[in-house]
Amino acid sequence: MESFCEIHGVEEPRTLLYPNQYEERKALKKLIHEAGLFRHLAQGLDRPLWNVYTRARYMYSNAEVTGKWTPKEHKKLMQLYEQHGPRWALISKSLGRFEDNIKQRFRHTRRKSAMGRWSAKESRLLIQAVQAVTGKQDVTNVTSGISWQACSDFMNNVRNGRQCHNHW
Repeated sequence: MESFCEIHGVEEPRTLLYPNQYEERKALKKLIHEAGLFRHLAQGLDRPLWNVYTRARYMYSNAEVTGKWTPKEHKKLMQLYEQHGPRWALISKSLGRFEDNIKQRFRHTRRKSAMGRWSAKESRLLIQAVQAVTGKQDVTNVTSGISWQACSDFMNNVRNGRQCHNHW
């Protein structure tokens, strides 16, 4: 990262990983794209670019808190999500944690869904959910345009979106 910054005259590496937080974001994004920042970082690493990107952001994040989540932090995360929705950067600032960790924690807590075979009741509930989401009564041939997360929400997260999609 330091060599890339030196070559391109960037003083603070963090500006390249969080360009939206700076006034010169358009110029930063152009530099990142045209100079191939993440390809530069990935040289010599046998890793996908997404992993390089995520690791670099984590290394240069301003996360003040790491480690295990306390029940108090978890409760605050849920309250902030209710307030702001999936605006992880905003929630991250409030909690002082890395935004990818916050998103991961939130998704992990929503995974308290049933496992194994679907009951007849769950299958009927999924049909009702697809009807509600698509606005159609006859959903026997409906296979596209379905928000599986919305179906999961309709079912009170008894099953997650992926499970709903696979079962359908």
